[in-house]
Amino acid sequence: MMDAPLDITPPHSSPPIIDVWSRTAPKYRRRAVLMLLVLAGLFGGLCCFTFWLRTGVMWPWGSEEFAEVMERSFRPSGTDQVTLVDFLSAPISVKEVPIHGVIMGLLFASLSSIPILVSILYRFPASIIFAAMVMFLAAMPWLGITVLGGCWLSTLPRFRYSFRYASALMGLIPVAGYFVMASWEPAGARSRSVENLALLYAPWVLALLCSCVICAVALFMAKLINYRPGGISPVLAILFAIPVILFHTRVGRDELEYRILERQIGPGSRRFFLTGDVGAAAEREASREWGFTPQASYDELKRTILARRIAEVMEDAENDRERASAICDSFIERFPKSPNVPYVLFLKGQARDERLNRSKLLTHYRAEHRTDNPNVASLGTWQTLLEQFPDHELTAMAMYKLAILQARQGRFDDALRLLDQLAQKFDPAIATTQPNQADRASLFRRSRPTDKLGMQMDWVLGNGRRLAEQIRSCRNDAPGVPVEAGSTGQVHPLSLMLCMDETHPLYEVNLRQIVTDFPTSQSAGYAAIRLVATEPAISRRISKLRAAAEALSGKPAGAEAAYLLADVLQEDSVLDEAQAVYGELIKGYPDSYWAGQAKQRLASLTLAERPAS
Repeated sequence: MMDAPLDITPPHSSPPIIDVWSRTAPKYRRRAVLMLLVLAGLFGGLCCFTFWLRTGVMWPWGSEEFAEVMERSFRPSGTDQVTLVDFLSAPISVKEVPIHGVIMGLLFASLSSIPILVSILYRFPASIIFAAMVMFLAAMPWLGITVLGGCWLSTLPRFRYSFRYASALMGLIPVAGYFVMASWEPAGARSRSVENLALLYAPWVLALLCSCVICAVALFMAKLINYRPGGISPVLAILFAIPVILFHTRVGRDELEYRILERQIGPGSRRFFLTGDVGAAAEREASREWGFTPQASYDELKRTILARRIAEVMEDAENDRERASAICDSFIERFPKSPNVPYVLFLKGQARDERLNRSKLLTHYRAEHRTDNPNVASLGTWQTLLEQFPDHELTAMAMYKLAILQARQGRFDDALRLLDQLAQKFDPAIATTQPNQADRASLFRRSRPTDKLGMQMDWVLGNGRRLAEQIRSCRNDAPGVPVEAGSTGQVHPLSLMLCMDETHPLYEVNLRQIVTDFPTSQSAGYAAIRLVATEPAISRRISKLRAAAEALSGKPAGAEAAYLLADVLQEDSVLDEAQAVYGELIKGYPDSYWAGQAKQRLASLTLAERPAS
């Protein structure tokens, strides 16, 4: 009997496991879908975080800026397009917060590499969702399109290598091209706040290198666990959570909120205290409306529109002061321990002191703002800055403005005490110890943003010395009752002059009133000088300043008159006489503030006349 033949047919071999879908059991499929949804949710949060870093708004579609940001980000050319430099210069600048460059590098690494890893581990259709998040949640359409191209490239049969890391590197090639091209600034673009090229390009080199590392780690872990879906998503989530954690631990939400606040109400703001030609805008509006009603009088229509626009500018200025103050109060309430609190107090004080140049608005129809003359409404803010941060460099401005406010009320001793403290603390020629000046930024230390706030220490110190000299000269003037309707009580002439706004249309009338009401006072001499300085014609101004300098010779106000005379002579290129007046000023008033200024001017004139060797 013959033996039955042996069955040598090989058993059915299972397909190789190359991604999470290779396991066909229902429990693995359900787990893969669940983990993919979790990963998509976390990645969407990362994209929203990216948008928040740009605008301060966490949910993109709830932002009024979303459409504008998307349009500027998608714009392929033009001076106003969004480039990678924008991410490093605003609202947080890597020049002031260097660690932010590292955070942006890690963030872009996650945005670039995670979709490519999803395309390799979950296949290409799943990566489309992640690329769409980059486009619409992070408001970065070109990066999203580039990443989607990398995802498609990494899954092409030609580049689907058994060594999956090589496929990931192929997918990162378009991303590398994006980093190079998006770093170029268009010709004619406005200058950026970051001049150091290393700070501009290092984050994107870091982003590319970290993308390679993230792909290597994720693919190694996936291979190690044999592409089980339950272990891949947590690894990816940890990798792209790093920039979020680093931002909140090394930079902080308060830093972003402050930078946005600074852009809103700081110098050069495009939202608050706007400047512009009101007359030209009224003419354009009148021309449009007159085209629909040609029977109306154009001049009458223009006057009506101009009056309305002037009223709107005044109302907007008042509303801006209140809104800016409320924004600052909100920041201090939410971040009372933030190192940016003194800067917010400074911005609040400056906002309270913002005032329209009424003379230019009513005569030249142009909206301009000034902050040099303090408003009584800012008294509490400046006092808080002085009390809570006595050694901060911004306190110099608080001391100066508080001294003006005290002098207006006739409290000359308090004003002089503040001005003496200002000089002793912040004047390098007097101070024995240096105040807490701006730190140099290092990788883990932020620089102080004092320079961006428009405060110039030399201006504050110079005006402080000038005010102190004026107070000492005029404090013994006898108070009196101004000759004007409705005036009651006595007032010191210096206090009265310090209350005047030089931008007001009645400024010259008020100065003449001081000269008339207090003819023998020292304050009248200072008022007469300011009255002469308002003369627009330079020839008449020179003539009047000569007369004032001669009439006030030997008096404290004579030093200022002589300096202004020499300054106007220098402006009119009468250099010999200007040098002579500077020299006489130095000899006649050696201890005056103006003598120090004259020495600097005289030295510059002498140097300019020296022949070249």
